[in-house]
Amino acid sequence: MKTQRIHTPIKAAELINKGEVVAFPTETVYGLGADAFNEEAVRNIFKIKGRPGDNPLIVHVARLEDIKRIAKEIPGKAMALIDAFFPGPITLVLKKRDEIPDIVTAGLTTVGVRMPRDPIASAFLSACNNPVAAPSANLSGRPSPTTSEETLRDLEGKVPAILTGSRSNVGIESTVIDLTVESPQILRPGHITKEEVEAVIGPVGTAGVINRSPGTRHTHYKPDAKVILLKGDIKSKLTPGSVLFTTLSKPEDFEGDTIDLGKGPAEWEHNLFLALREAEKRYDTIYIEFFDIDESNRGVADRMLRASGGEIR
Repeated sequence: MKTQRIHTPIKAAELINKGEVVAFPTETVYGLGADAFNEEAVRNIFKIKGRPGDNPLIVHVARLEDIKRIAKEIPGKAMALIDAFFPGPITLVLKKRDEIPDIVTAGLTTVGVRMPRDPIASAFLSACNNPVAAPSANLSGRPSPTTSEETLRDLEGKVPAILTGSRSNVGIESTVIDLTVESPQILRPGHITKEEVEAVIGPVGTAGVINRSPGTRHTHYKPDAKVILLKGDIKSKLTPGSVLFTTLSKPEDFEGDTIDLGKGPAEWEHNLFLALREAEKRYDTIYIEFFDIDESNRGVADRMLRASGGEIR
């Protein structure tokens, strides 16, 4: 199969409407989409990615009315978050309608719903007959792609087409919050922080790694190089032939290879996945200067910890 690079959202939507699987850009990362009501098409997403079947997918919509086709109800707190953050990098877990195939939700009675703010994604989703189920457009376990080139690198020959767009401007996957429980829970941290959510709906919990959220149950974000997080005396811990991703400051008198992830959480999020994918082409070991975790950086810290398997030196 030759993977086409498509530049027109309507043409990409035509493939989705025919039951094909198509990669497409969003503001978080590139997604790998299929008609959410087409069970066989959704099954192909899992086959293409090598994704475990117990890992649910997010359903993407372009219009508020489409949420009612997916969810049984939209609670008041969910509507408040929709008003505050849709379209944007947040996913709401709601009670699913029976029409949504179980394969989309990994057999759960809940479904994650998101409305991307990327204009190409919006035009694409608007032209699809149905909402689109989509995980990130990488082979399972690898860092999510944030450019069409990196998407093609993983999926060349595996999908009929990639809808091209610009580089994802957020750079990590959406914040996921469960609205089906008495006290809302953040299942996956992301660009929208716990503090921002609480400013809209009041106190929320953090549920940790559980299988109600995409991107939390299995190994994720690991490049083809060993990733090690460093704190303290960084310079003495580096090995020859490696690269250091800096977040705070480059060690004095350090002559090794470095990649600057930027200043602050938003820049770290924007740069992390692409930097991992670029560095794996040249290095066997990637060191990342780690930082103290707080609510402002929890999303990118989560991705770094998963990429490293939690190894901090």
